[in-house]
Amino acid sequence: MALMIDHIAASEKYRLETFSTLLNLPLTTLRQLALAGFIYQNSECVCLQCGITIHLNDLDENHIYPSNYFRKLHREKISHLGKRCGFLLCESGTNIDDLHPLLPSEQDKKLEWDDAEEPDFNDYTTRLETFHSWPYLQQNENTFVTPSTMGKHGFYYSGINDGVTCFYCGNTLIDWSETVRSSNESIVQLEHARFFPCRFINYTAGGKFVANSGYFHVVSDQERRSRNPMTSKIVEISNKPQSIDQCLLTFENWPDYAPISPKDLASTGFYYLGSELRVKCYMCDLEVDDWHHGMTALGTHSRRQNNCEIIRAILSTKTSDIQCVNEKWRLQTLSELSFGTNCDQRLCRELAACGFYRFKNTNNIRCAYCGVLIQPKSNTSIMFQHRYLAKQLKKSSILDCLIVRAQCPANIVIPDRERFPEYPDYQSVFDRIKSFESYKERYKVLEDFINERANAGFFLDTMKRMRCFQCGNSLLINDKKLYDKYTDYDIAKLHAHLYPTCEWVKEILGCKYIAQVLLDRTKSNEFEHQQSYHTQVSSASSHVTSNSFSTTSGSMDRRSSNELNISDYSEESDDEGYETVATPFRANYTDFISPIQSPSPTALSHESPTLSIAEVCTDMIPTNNHNQMTSPIMIHQINPFQQFALQSKSPPVDIARNDITPVDPHAYFAYESNRLASFKKLNRGTFAQVNIEELAYAGFYLNSEGTMVKCPWCVIELTEQKFEKILFRRPTIPRSPLNDELWTAMRVHRHAIGQHTDKTLSWCPWVRRELGGIYPNVILNQSHMRYPEYPTYSTIEKRIKSFESNWIYPSGSRLSNAMMADAGFIYLGEGKVCCYYCGNRLHNFEPLDCPFEEHVVFHPLCDYMIQKRGLSYIERVLKESPRIPHARQKYEINGTQKIKSIFFAKTGRTNSKNKRLPVKRINLRSSTMTDRSILKSTTDNSDINENSCYLCCENRATYSYDPCQHCPMCGECFAKLSKEHHEQCIICLQQATIHSRVAATSNHQVILVDQKQEFLDKSLNIIETSLKRIIKKKFEKDQANGEKYLADVQKRIKTSLNVNDAVKSTDIVIEAIVENLETKQKLFKQIDQSAPKHTIFTSNTSSLPITEIARDVQRQDKFGGLHFFNPVPVMKLLEVIRTSSTSDETFQIMLAFGKALRKTTVSCKDTPGFIVNRLLGPYQAAAIQMIERGDATPEDIDTAMKLGAGYPMGPIELLDYVGLDTWKFVSDGWLKRFPNDPEFQPSELVNKLVSEGKFGRKTGEGFYKYSK
Repeated sequence: MALMIDHIAASEKYRLETFSTLLNLPLTTLRQLALAGFIYQNSECVCLQCGITIHLNDLDENHIYPSNYFRKLHREKISHLGKRCGFLLCESGTNIDDLHPLLPSEQDKKLEWDDAEEPDFNDYTTRLETFHSWPYLQQNENTFVTPSTMGKHGFYYSGINDGVTCFYCGNTLIDWSETVRSSNESIVQLEHARFFPCRFINYTAGGKFVANSGYFHVVSDQERRSRNPMTSKIVEISNKPQSIDQCLLTFENWPDYAPISPKDLASTGFYYLGSELRVKCYMCDLEVDDWHHGMTALGTHSRRQNNCEIIRAILSTKTSDIQCVNEKWRLQTLSELSFGTNCDQRLCRELAACGFYRFKNTNNIRCAYCGVLIQPKSNTSIMFQHRYLAKQLKKSSILDCLIVRAQCPANIVIPDRERFPEYPDYQSVFDRIKSFESYKERYKVLEDFINERANAGFFLDTMKRMRCFQCGNSLLINDKKLYDKYTDYDIAKLHAHLYPTCEWVKEILGCKYIAQVLLDRTKSNEFEHQQSYHTQVSSASSHVTSNSFSTTSGSMDRRSSNELNISDYSEESDDEGYETVATPFRANYTDFISPIQSPSPTALSHESPTLSIAEVCTDMIPTNNHNQMTSPIMIHQINPFQQFALQSKSPPVDIARNDITPVDPHAYFAYESNRLASFKKLNRGTFAQVNIEELAYAGFYLNSEGTMVKCPWCVIELTEQKFEKILFRRPTIPRSPLNDELWTAMRVHRHAIGQHTDKTLSWCPWVRRELGGIYPNVILNQSHMRYPEYPTYSTIEKRIKSFESNWIYPSGSRLSNAMMADAGFIYLGEGKVCCYYCGNRLHNFEPLDCPFEEHVVFHPLCDYMIQKRGLSYIERVLKESPRIPHARQKYEINGTQKIKSIFFAKTGRTNSKNKRLPVKRINLRSSTMTDRSILKSTTDNSDINENSCYLCCENRATYSYDPCQHCPMCGECFAKLSKEHHEQCIICLQQATIHSRVAATSNHQVILVDQKQEFLDKSLNIIETSLKRIIKKKFEKDQANGEKYLADVQKRIKTSLNVNDAVKSTDIVIEAIVENLETKQKLFKQIDQSAPKHTIFTSNTSSLPITEIARDVQRQDKFGGLHFFNPVPVMKLLEVIRTSSTSDETFQIMLAFGKALRKTTVSCKDTPGFIVNRLLGPYQAAAIQMIERGDATPEDIDTAMKLGAGYPMGPIELLDYVGLDTWKFVSDGWLKRFPNDPEFQPSELVNKLVSEGKFGRKTGEGFYKYSK
């Protein structure tokens, strides 16, 4: 049966028809343009796949162009943009080959291939001759990658490394080093077919082979970049990238906290400049560094530089008049629409999945298959609305819409996106079973009868008809005539036979089975049951009327077609800031043994393409950055709690064998033994300094190149460098007691997937220890209970100790600290707990909850719970407390750190909960007062002075509440306070804020550290001299108080030669050593190990970047700059510098500290030279240049600036005061950063003075001479 779609731009004939108005160009030229992928619209000749245009005015109407001219021009233009074109890659759905005659079989007369991109290599013999220098000619005879095979399937040796090029489609494939060792005799045609399934490979290998290659061996983005380079030579104008691929490579060190992905940025032409969030377009040079959550790369780029060639190319693919079978394209056309709901993005995805696209850049939303227009409503599913509207169409055919009928094999779906069921209320198998209760009672059928239909996706619609919750199509419950005809089919297979593109049957039977069904239907043209099972509005949703929808004749929203909603931001969150998170399909427990067999490892090795055993085929999940796993109903055959027995009975599949159908890597690496073998195969004992046994347990396997680890259940791919970066950087969460714990492989896995989880990518079922995925994890017996995520909390005593403060339930209760610890939990504060073994967190325990049950319901595959309570307990709890996982995410800002939290819906009431008595919560307010009163009585002890911390009674107090001045506390205790305690005094319970105590007093205790005692003695003498000068003015008439003041200050100054000992009791460290980056980095790395957690590190550097100084320090949020000015007692200014990692709390403390020193503070980002020196450097350099040119003497320059500009010191006098060696060091550093800036060119005069040891005041001579 032919699929007719009007005006589909993939059709060569249609493209040619669009040129029919161009009478000035010969038909041959127009045909060549159509075959090269171009369409004529809006007076432009454009490719709708990549947006490349050809100016028709440049074409000579009298010239006969070569047959390959426009295709090569197409490739040259797209290479200039640094992009790839789906048409040139021959991607599925981009071209309908209807201008050529039908391909004959290979044995028939051969074709001329007159439209080949490289026609010089049409002849097989010519192609074969090019392989005389083929790098693998000396390969042993067992290889199937031979010159004759390459030439037979269209390749000739093009000389790009080991690259070969297809003469017909012009695409190049390199890096055959692994492929030549393949034992698959069809490897050459397989590689050709899956990378670019052009017309020639369809001719030599057959259409079915090509279709299966693309379906079961999806080319990943990384494979495409590494093996399919740009063929056109790009002129290197500068060192900046020249292609999308090159842009993507620059994002190796893109910050993990960034709110936008490198792939999105690179796809719109941006490359990373290497600092913070700065990116730049390689085509138009637009720079952007202010990325925030919600901004989109395309929206930002198009708004700020809409004339960029890349943006014009992308937008030209979105504004075309085209009806396309590609769901991804449909989604792109809808992405800029706004429906006025808080779920617009999800609505667009659902519309695209149901066949709708945006028509001609208007607000008309049209089905690509039946042409119906829709005005979507959010109160019912889109497919239900689609079905209703399609039934209103007046057609002689019984078909309403192929996509509604789930009989649309031409539809190209987005792999592994979330599903959009027509009846979402029946997603749970329990709800579907429940719907059959009246039927069961009336007709007295067995439970197996009901369970089989519920497992196949059906719920009871009427007493005679059942309906699929996913595709919405119906079957008679007991149609004897139909069942007699298909006696070998169970209900699921019958579902697949009648409605083969239903996403639910694809889940439970697998892609291979569905592919076989579609092939058989194509051969037999079998649609005889459509009349019997025609579409009708379900009684399950009969409350929805026709008024809910808009039909083609109804009124439509006629907003301006120019109203493009391209913006820097997209509104995707609800009123509370939560966003929906994609959900991996979850398995449920049933007691019924389903006849639908899940693939076991032994079955995989005996697959056959025949229909009779199609039920054991696996569902191949392509890797394309949407790798969320899906699952069928969980049945006992794949019960993960029986996996230990399954492991011993079923040996792993040898994926290298060539006598079986290609095995799904997700199925293969679901076995821990196979993941472990992937490391051993390449002789790896560790990866990123982590043992391979722990990595395999954490869900990782090593790719065939040995370059990265992957997870079979989620999108995570980590190179060794990225893994180590996470492992040793150890990203922290504010106020978490687990920040100091060593990171395990599972914790790296959790952090990495947490960065990716969003509306389109789901969480990893294994990290969360959930029942999910088609292929559940099969672990090794020896791994059980070996790899806790927080091993230091393995003892229950330590876990109990974590609950000592602020736990809201009393001892002896069901939710006591002992019971929580016994359930494996560690207390994190603010009602949050974490399992020490599986690492998953729960919070907001309610009075009826049981810690063991909650742990099991959310994380049933936790080894600790299996060990503690046993499998029978877990299965009982899961059956009693079914839940459909649903999650929302929310971003919170803590200083400069953005924290993403994912919240899961709680479980509802169960019979067990209803029988329990609620546990009474402790009154936190009264308990807090009691606790504090006890502490207060303790602090009355004479051993504790008034400067001690009120909470721990050990450290010196540096903070207190304002205005009540209650609860002086140290920095460590201050860091542990909750947000509520930051706004309310814990003693008097009045509204208050916490201020640093240094702001109220200047009585600082100072420890002066240097390398030698003589340096310390000299410093003390300088301080004493300075103080006496102050006393002379301040206490001129009160000599006694002056001497007391001097003694008090000197008493508070201690000296030390051991920096590690000195920092152990400090709250803030101010570094003022030599201006050498490596020396400063070494010092801070050293003291980072000795200083308390609350200690703030600062540098007095005048020019070096604070971020680089802090490179090796763990406490990035407690690092900043305090730049004092000489002479410090006289100069009132203090520059306070914050980096991108400095927390708000640290920044406020630094400001308060500066004010306590009676300094005027100014704040500045970590920019070169900060404020003063960035302006002073060029000023002093200009003064030196005047001396070198002989324009003026140093004395005249200083006099002029002091008397003419009011400066207290002239520029030359200031240089001598600071030190010429220091100025030279700083200017040399700036010269490296700005080599082309004339302001920072070296000074021969300063270089000469420094080389002679004339540094200024400190050496007695510089520009001036000084008497000692």
